[in-house]
Amino acid sequence: MASSIGRTSGLDQRLFQHPEYFEFFQITRLLEQAFVRAQVSSADDESLVDRDMVEAEELRLPLGYDAPPDKEVVRFRSTLAAAFPGTEVVSLDGRSGNRELPPQMVIPFMGFVGPSGVMPDRYTEQLRELALSGETAVHAFLDLFLHRSVSLFYRAWKKHHSGVSFEQRQLSELGCVSTATLDSFSECMRYLTGLGQKGVRANLAKQVVDHEKTDSQKDPFELQLDSESVQDVFSYYSSHFATSNRSSVGLEDVLGDVFSESVSVIPFQPSWLYLDREVQSRFPDRNSGRNDSLTRLGEDFVLGARVRDQETKFVIRIGPIASRERFLALLPWSNKKNSEQRSNVHNRLLRQITRLYSGPQYEIEVNLLVFDRDMPQFSWRLPKRQSPQDAETPQSTDADDPLPALGWTTILGRTEKQFDEPIRERQGFDDSCFTDVRFSLDFIPSPN
Repeated sequence: MASSIGRTSGLDQRLFQHPEYFEFFQITRLLEQAFVRAQVSSADDESLVDRDMVEAEELRLPLGYDAPPDKEVVRFRSTLAAAFPGTEVVSLDGRSGNRELPPQMVIPFMGFVGPSGVMPDRYTEQLRELALSGETAVHAFLDLFLHRSVSLFYRAWKKHHSGVSFEQRQLSELGCVSTATLDSFSECMRYLTGLGQKGVRANLAKQVVDHEKTDSQKDPFELQLDSESVQDVFSYYSSHFATSNRSSVGLEDVLGDVFSESVSVIPFQPSWLYLDREVQSRFPDRNSGRNDSLTRLGEDFVLGARVRDQETKFVIRIGPIASRERFLALLPWSNKKNSEQRSNVHNRLLRQITRLYSGPQYEIEVNLLVFDRDMPQFSWRLPKRQSPQDAETPQSTDADDPLPALGWTTILGRTEKQFDEPIRERQGFDDSCFTDVRFSLDFIPSPN
């Protein structure tokens, strides 16, 4: 094992030292993770597998596909023992003498020979005698069929275990299998949410993430958003999106779980519905020939160009937000200096989830509840004169040094009470498909 796999974790050492402690499917799954996922050039998830663990010169491919047996992650062999098997795995040899060969796993089932072999016991005895004299060609030939049948058996097991097929998605990056074939369960979940078509999913991900994956060290929500993870968000909450009877409690659960913040939905908020000029009530004009059907008092007459509505608007209140960084990440525009992003990726994800969950028929307002301690004291400052040495020093562009925005990231003094209404509302930061998603703020006093 030491020559085939370099620096290993305690679990990986136990795989080879005590393989009898593991079930067949589990030990094969762990081996596939160790050899395949560590060799993906874009693998960043070190919690699943150590990227320095695999040092094999040859690329190891997953089981049950079109790769030659010597190129796969493990080679299955049958046992020649006559005793009844007490474990699912007899032994696991790391093949330390030749790092070009995969590890060999000896199993007591699905073979031609052995305690559960389909051939008569006499063949097992003859192969055992040949093995004692160093002749293993016949045994190796029979194990060719064993390896292929067991590999397909393992592949079928992965297909019908959604969790395993989901975590094996990185195998598609090796080009040996397509993502749709590998992770059919996620495809089914996406069809339930209405995102089954690839074009629809690609457009959704593009509207949220138009750049590379976010850095987990700088992401205040630790979401590591990219085009694939955005689609996984809707697959994970498919039970909420698949039903036509969507409640405010479901939206609270989804947003609260995604952003790890307290979320409450306040329904039946008053709003104004603006009437088109053609349906506004006005006095009839003989010259214009206007229909006077909208001038009957008590029936269809409306005074003004708008009517008050109490059913089509609801408010999503988020907070009190845990930190200043999280608040800045939810703002409807990018607050970082020298940033080319039109808005924050977390804000776009929030609007996508809200709009796809509620539908286009509602007017939505997102109310951010922020402690006043997270707002800097506003002051007028003139820019400092920079020396030639200071001018060459790169300036900070992190979210800790945001561009000030009046009514959003600035506050005059500290408040002593909570406002009943948002102190300022900002509009015009919305994308074309989210024109009715508005954002407002509430400042509340910080707890002692």
